[in-house]
Amino acid sequence: MSSEEFQLFQQSLGQYISMNSFISTSLNRDLALFYLGSSVLDNENTPERLLFEINADPSIECIKPFADISEFSNYPEEEEVLFMLGSVFQLDSIVFDSDKQIWIIGMTMCSDNEHHAKDVYEKMRNELCGDANETPNLIHLGNVLYDMGQFEKAEKYFRRLLNKLPNEHPDKANCIHKLGLAVNAQGDHHGGLELLHKGLQIRLEILPPGDELLGNSYNSIGLVYEDKYDYQSAVEWYKKGLVIYKDLYGEEHPRVALSLNNIGMMYEKQGKHAQALECHFKALAIKEKFLPIDHPQTANSLHNIGEVYRNLDQYDKAREYFDRALAMYIKTRPYLHANTAYISTSIGLLCEMKSDFDQALIFLNKAEDIFAKLTLPATHPYRLRANQAIRRIEETKISNEHVQ
Repeated sequence: MSSEEFQLFQQSLGQYISMNSFISTSLNRDLALFYLGSSVLDNENTPERLLFEINADPSIECIKPFADISEFSNYPEEEEVLFMLGSVFQLDSIVFDSDKQIWIIGMTMCSDNEHHAKDVYEKMRNELCGDANETPNLIHLGNVLYDMGQFEKAEKYFRRLLNKLPNEHPDKANCIHKLGLAVNAQGDHHGGLELLHKGLQIRLEILPPGDELLGNSYNSIGLVYEDKYDYQSAVEWYKKGLVIYKDLYGEEHPRVALSLNNIGMMYEKQGKHAQALECHFKALAIKEKFLPIDHPQTANSLHNIGEVYRNLDQYDKAREYFDRALAMYIKTRPYLHANTAYISTSIGLLCEMKSDFDQALIFLNKAEDIFAKLTLPATHPYRLRANQAIRRIEETKISNEHVQ
């Protein structure tokens, strides 16, 4: 775990943490220590070595399922225990073992009926399912892969699921829609757009006018046009989604904020800074009013405001908003996530504009490392943005050395 992530853990002692994926653990402590590896030399860039000790009582009612799956494993000696997606734990203790040079983090699994834990899980379920009365299904598990930045795995999952769904299945359009997003996220914008239009056509045929899912389709199509650098088309599709969301929910709702956020980004790409800031601050106000503290969508707005200030050469304001956004991403997303890498790129670009090239390369190389581990193609806009900056800065440093 990075030092920044670990600091957030230390600040969260006694609080509840939720897991947005399945958790693989072992009953064998020695095996866990073996996988942790040997100690390494201390420096500010060295990841923290952590051993999580989980107290989970199967006799407690209303807890998320967990099970010993050793008998189903190819390696039964690992004594693997798998915890369900959405498991919630209370952070009990953080103790440093000086002999082994590791941090030991003690956590207790919580019942869904515990007030704070229930609030956390219900929020996760509602975000995952989009409906308080709906339980997670196979499409929602694919959504988790997408939200974790595992786009290639999400694509494979949705394609496999799509092949198994009959043509009249109610989830067919949703699966095509999600597949389009996963394909687009890997840089195949033409393929993603084709799938999203196919999903939209099905939705138009089976849904009433003004349904929220139509707004979601318009918004996603706008996203692809944004990735294709066709900002005017993106604005037009984003505005179609905004009309639906306002008709359904009024002026203040997270969906309205999402559309305002996207429109603001397109205004910024077109150099319309004042209009961009107006949209972003409206979106931020809505998100801070309706979403939990440190929500990733709030971080998105903070980042976008920072981008506008960076382009206006207001570097101190830009860094303030970038740092706030990065802290939220680290707290709520896995380290290997495209959003974390994207904002690291933004900070690197800001440092480049201030001629702080060494610091810029630290952030940009960190971003490139994450993109590479996420297996994003070299042609993906996010990765191109980082790599082009790295090459530009390295060339500038060489040029400066020659001048000296």
